[in-house]
Amino acid sequence: MLLAPCHAAGKGPKMSIDVANADVGFVLKLITKKLGYNLVTDKTVVGVVTLSLKDVPAQRLLILVLRLTNLQGRLMDGNTLVVASPEVLSDVPGEPIP
Repeated sequence: MLLAPCHAAGKGPKMSIDVANADVGFVLKLITKKLGYNLVTDKTVVGVVTLSLKDVPAQRLLILVLRLTNLQGRLMDGNTLVVASPEVLSDVPGEPIP
């Protein structure tokens, strides 16, 4: 696995990631760490992803992983990301991640 941080002025943090059959919870942890978010995941956060991306905005990567795995995220208090299936997340307060 390769993970290399990159920054672009005014665009938020960028990152490069190269993983094969990686646990989605582990990948979300890497992304949220880069974004400076706390992470809370439900037991519905399961599965694997394969990604090979270079210099991608971390926020875009987060949205991509959520969509690929049919998960949703809500940002609570500006720094805590809660990730779960849409059914579970419907009762969780916070700002939805697009």
